[in-house]
Amino acid sequence: MSGRPAVVAFDVIDTLMSLEPLRARLTDIGQPPGLLEAWYTRTLRDGMALSATGDFVSFTEVAEAALRGLTNYTVSESQLASVMAGFGELPAFPDAVPALSALSEAGVRVACLTNGSSYLASSFVNRTGLGSLVDRVISVEEVYRWKPAGVVYLYAASVMGVPADRMALVAAHDWDCHGAKRAGMTTGVGEQEVRGVRRAVRGTGRHGRRPDRGRGQAAGALARGDGLGAPDAVPRVPCTPLASPAVAPPYHRPANFAIRKLSWWIRLSRWIRATIVATTLRRSRINRASGTCGIEGAWAAFCCVRYPVTWRQGRRAFRPRSLCHTA
Repeated sequence: MSGRPAVVAFDVIDTLMSLEPLRARLTDIGQPPGLLEAWYTRTLRDGMALSATGDFVSFTEVAEAALRGLTNYTVSESQLASVMAGFGELPAFPDAVPALSALSEAGVRVACLTNGSSYLASSFVNRTGLGSLVDRVISVEEVYRWKPAGVVYLYAASVMGVPADRMALVAAHDWDCHGAKRAGMTTGVGEQEVRGVRRAVRGTGRHGRRPDRGRGQAAGALARGDGLGAPDAVPRVPCTPLASPAVAPPYHRPANFAIRKLSWWIRLSRWIRATIVATTLRRSRINRASGTCGIEGAWAAFCCVRYPVTWRQGRRAFRPRSLCHTA
């Protein structure tokens, strides 16, 4: 991409939206404060895993299931509802408004691209004063795939009416930036304050971003087109809609298929013959003890030719002890 992008998309949850107030709600229901990070991480993991297997579950449902699992299903429905209600009151990070304002003043269109629901993101931008700065809120619910699936970023570019190389993504997560990068976008990372300690905004050429840039600095650089050149050439992953059926490769039989099948038949026939020999010898033994001899004796003698056992040894091996001492 040459120059500045035409559209800059921002991730919402944990990028523009601060999750810190949820820590107090977890404490109110008797959970440790450190559960917040594990909860959000597990929610992302489960949502991405479902998406990778071709299924889709909304962010709210996955978050509720993740919280139940982390608490060993000890949290009640009322406590769960109390924590989930906190998503509707989460604030924006302090540098969110200046970052989006810088882009708007430079004539760059702004969008929000979130793994959450459209309602959650729309209510957030309107509540925090970002509504006038955001042209479009795009949710993964529109394509039934979680980020970082490439189809999400390509869909966002098509909705905004620009090619992928004319669109940029700002997110607080490296995996989100990597997904956008693979889709052909320019990316920038803006990390948030955690417990009063601001983590340095790191950047590498791998994601087409400069080090030591916050949201405002990254937005200003994108607005000016300063130092953000074309993304590195990477192999593109074909992104198909979820509804597209996967075509399985043709099945090719192994070269030794016939030999393996023949050996299976040989083993089966040997087992059947051994069973017949055992049964026939037992019946011929009874006939001999009773003074009669039938076809079973002849068949046993014939079968014993193929095995390392003589007729006399076979008779002795299979007749019961009560007949061994029969006069």
